[in-house]
Amino acid sequence: MSKSVLTFSFPLFLLCWVLLNLLQAGFTQLDPDEAYYWVYAQQLDWGYFDHPPAAALLIKLGIWLFPGTLGLRFFIVLANALAFGVIWDLAGRPQSGRPLYLLIALLLAMPFLQLYGFIATADAPLMLFSALFFWGYQRFLARPGFANALIWAVIMAALLYSKYHGILLIFFTVLSNLRLFRQPWFYAAGLIGALLFVPHLYWQYSHDFPSFRYHLKGRDDVYELKYTLNYLLNQVVIFSPLLLPYIVLTLIKLPIQDPLQRSFRWVMGGFWLFFLWSTSKGHVEPQWTAILSIPLVLLLFAREKQKGFNSKSLLVLGFSSAALILLARVGLLLLLPPLGKQFDNQSWISALQPKVGQLPVVFHNTYRNPALYHFYTRQKAYELTTAQYRKSQYDLWDDELELQGKKVYLVLDRKTYCAACDTLKLGKKTMLGAVLEDFQVAEKITLEVLKAPQRAKAGDSIQVQLKLYNPYPFAVDPNRGTFKLRLGLAYHRDGQYLWEEYGVPAKPLSAWLPGRDYILEVKYRVPVKFPGELEMVFGLRYGELQSTLASEGHTLNVLK
Repeated sequence: MSKSVLTFSFPLFLLCWVLLNLLQAGFTQLDPDEAYYWVYAQQLDWGYFDHPPAAALLIKLGIWLFPGTLGLRFFIVLANALAFGVIWDLAGRPQSGRPLYLLIALLLAMPFLQLYGFIATADAPLMLFSALFFWGYQRFLARPGFANALIWAVIMAALLYSKYHGILLIFFTVLSNLRLFRQPWFYAAGLIGALLFVPHLYWQYSHDFPSFRYHLKGRDDVYELKYTLNYLLNQVVIFSPLLLPYIVLTLIKLPIQDPLQRSFRWVMGGFWLFFLWSTSKGHVEPQWTAILSIPLVLLLFAREKQKGFNSKSLLVLGFSSAALILLARVGLLLLLPPLGKQFDNQSWISALQPKVGQLPVVFHNTYRNPALYHFYTRQKAYELTTAQYRKSQYDLWDDELELQGKKVYLVLDRKTYCAACDTLKLGKKTMLGAVLEDFQVAEKITLEVLKAPQRAKAGDSIQVQLKLYNPYPFAVDPNRGTFKLRLGLAYHRDGQYLWEEYGVPAKPLSAWLPGRDYILEVKYRVPVKFPGELEMVFGLRYGELQSTLASEGHTLNVLK
């Protein structure tokens, strides 16, 4: 064998990296969100409740090739390797010596660049197409024309099909170089990219924009200082704390050498400020700024290149960070706490399955558990969403039609009040469970508020007129089943669930025929504990459980 074959190179590193990630992908249990994306992949579409379809497509392609977790993550592993290759190209393709080792050290020192080497979520394709976005931008700057405009347009569309955060990457890059507006081919790239994204926008339109409603309003919480503090702390941790002094020095001292480097700075500053502002609306997940790992690596590499690669300390700290992350990955594989806790799900599912038997399983207020149960048992599971939780892809699909009139097994979190439920000891988990006879499907039954007061005294009763509509192709009888259906009202403030009341109808409820409207006169009690402006959300309650989300919000001013 020739000496050149044995020489260490970036392609050889990538081959080893892919093999390592394939091993971890095949033997590490699923994160709940991965199982949820796997459920997406069972019904490919142009969009989903939470995210665009790129992750679902990659998962679908993988499970055609291999069963189990390896197939689910297979193309995620390849996407990560391709992203590394693109970053290597953007760094000038270092071939050997300290430049090559430094780039590898920086790549492996970034936690999210390692994590999305084998974890199949929407962030994994986002990382790939973010790297390609900068690559396409570089090509376009060097040689504007139809070919490079088309390449950049396709990449931008793929970026948006990965995750909506891509729009921020595009926006701040354009903001960093307003001269782009003088370039006709820039408009062509934007137009072509927008046209390629039209199928997803049409999907949003045809489904009443569920993703935009959820991300722009459905995640809002009352501000707490901890949201901002947690965000600032997370930003220090997720880009490798050992490299923090070098990151700060690089951002301060490295002069801007070209429009690409200027875009790196604008994107980083824009993302950090945007998500700092987002803490005023609730918790910000650490991975929402994960794509900043890419410009950080390239800026750190550029500064060391400017200094002649004469610093050994950054190389040592980079590989030290990489070693710590690899140790954490071993802990995740072995399900060691605290890292492995979120991935340790197969044991409780194996303990639950014998109790359920062949009954359809309905999980209460969680989209993660039905996805995990479905993946590990290959038995379809369902979600029952109430006003205490938020909607998911399960609420867009009509799978619950399969449950009408059947015996089902309901599984709830142990903190949920359910006197009729049994306590389920499932290894390290404790849940509640109950067999429900003659289950009546009601989640998509709507309630429209026709008449309701705008103010009332605390503790008083209010009279409300509702229009109930049954969209199902079958009659729903509220008086049948183990958990009878009752009218409910959930009080919210600033998007937070506060209180629940039963409704007392003027006439006894009877079966609701398919496709029919019913006018209901109902009396509800106004809570005593929560004076001020409240939002009323009406729904149907399964026995003692919380009510479904059946109406739009109606404002009520509660007077003391």
